[in-house]
Amino acid sequence: MLESHIKLSSKTEISELLRTIHNETGYWSYIANKSNGKQEIANLEKLIQHAIKINEQGFNTLYDFTNYLQDAINNTEDEGHAELDDTENSVKIMTIHQSKGLEFKVVILYKTNQDKINESLKSKDITIDKEFGILAKLPIRNNYFEDFQQAPIVGLYNYFQNKKSNAELKRLLYVAITRAEEHLIISMRYKGDKLIKNSFAEMIINAMNINLSDETQLLSGPLEFMKFQENNYVTTIENLETEIEISHNVELAELPIDIAKRDQTSNYKFMLEKIKSKEKNEIISASKISLFLQCPRKYQLTYEFGYGELTKLFKDADEYEFNSKEEEENVPGNILGKIVHSILEKGTEHNLLKNEIDFSIEMEDELISYNKVSKNKLRNEIIDLIEGFYNSKSFKKISQLKNYQNEIEIYKRENDYYLYGIIDKLIIENDKIIITDYKTDKISKKNIKEKSETYLNQLMFYAYILSSKFPQINNYQLSLIFIRDDTFSVSKSVNKNEVIEFGYVINDSVNKIRNKQFEEVKPGCKNMEFYLLEECQF
Repeated sequence: MLESHIKLSSKTEISELLRTIHNETGYWSYIANKSNGKQEIANLEKLIQHAIKINEQGFNTLYDFTNYLQDAINNTEDEGHAELDDTENSVKIMTIHQSKGLEFKVVILYKTNQDKINESLKSKDITIDKEFGILAKLPIRNNYFEDFQQAPIVGLYNYFQNKKSNAELKRLLYVAITRAEEHLIISMRYKGDKLIKNSFAEMIINAMNINLSDETQLLSGPLEFMKFQENNYVTTIENLETEIEISHNVELAELPIDIAKRDQTSNYKFMLEKIKSKEKNEIISASKISLFLQCPRKYQLTYEFGYGELTKLFKDADEYEFNSKEEEENVPGNILGKIVHSILEKGTEHNLLKNEIDFSIEMEDELISYNKVSKNKLRNEIIDLIEGFYNSKSFKKISQLKNYQNEIEIYKRENDYYLYGIIDKLIIENDKIIITDYKTDKISKKNIKEKSETYLNQLMFYAYILSSKFPQINNYQLSLIFIRDDTFSVSKSVNKNEVIEFGYVINDSVNKIRNKQFEEVKPGCKNMEFYLLEECQF
């Protein structure tokens, strides 16, 4: 029996629930064999979809839903039958997992002679296993340019993972070959004697002792059947044999209709686009979009190739060496920025500032290994920064406004992805939204133009999300405050139309990122470490 705490939250979970019902109760099989089974199954799927909609409306339980159904039965008109799937007479492309519980007249297993996904622990990976604990491959003597070494327990973990993976592959193969009602076609690319170890092809050929140089393969043996006779199920054994055809070359068949000259009123639908996976439901942050707008190639190196992590190995190399002079140990700028933002989020008053900074420094995990001299240097720098900010024109201006929220998280569902950001200070003033962002960058006349353009794109990103939350507000003020030097702070006013237009920029950027379109060279590329001779060189 299905437990009552099952939560439905997406269309994907419909198929998961259907498989659960089929596997645990056999009810789906019972319905499928009825004369109107297809219609009843469609009705059940409609019921589940309706349950998901009800669940998405709030904190509804299974008890609430059954009460809702009872009330609907008594007080509303009967629902019409669900529409039947109009794609029944078509070719369906799906994974083996998706095919569980289904059957088809013809099943084609494609590309069976290929490597499985390697689930062994790789270099720089960290895995937590309930039996083996924390597992990782590490560089010897912190030499990141040599092969990473593993402890013996990692080899044992990889062995068990490989055994589990092979067992799961055999279960998948069983599911795949038992989906066919009449015809099963197994396709593979094969040259010489090269069979990929633990591939579907190797399992099938070894199990059936097939000689691929033959034209046919005869299978024979006893097979057990269950038949329904005289109101009872009877088991019988029959000796069967069948001949399998082995084709070494496949000739391309001609299409039944000339695609270029086909009648536009034809019932045929030709899906000729390349089949490829598409990202969905990913989270798009303001920093991602602003970096892509600054330089697509830098975005590719940062997010696609891990360029950001790589540069840490080359920049400020002295940080990784032993330093006998304590006063020369520098704290990374991201920790300083993190603590400054934390202080400003709390709105700590001036008389409590030093105590709050001391507490924040002691509670920061990344500062555990730093000595007292370094921590004291960081403390004094943060005090100077925040006290300077408290005395700035920007602070005096925003501190007079009362309707605000600090460190507010915002998000918006956009097409098939989510926009997400964190605003340092959001102020709602009459018919205007003020979006304030604090920056602890070291700023100068040389870099202010580029930095402000990049950061203002982030604020436009936030404004676009807010435009759907506050549709009645037409005016926005983007306030970029540089904590180190308020004279460089920037304020820009935009209207709702400009904000909506930026939404198209976001959508275009997401599409280009998904399609791996990073070729465009922009002025921001000149600040990359790999920028040479007027263009980015890989």
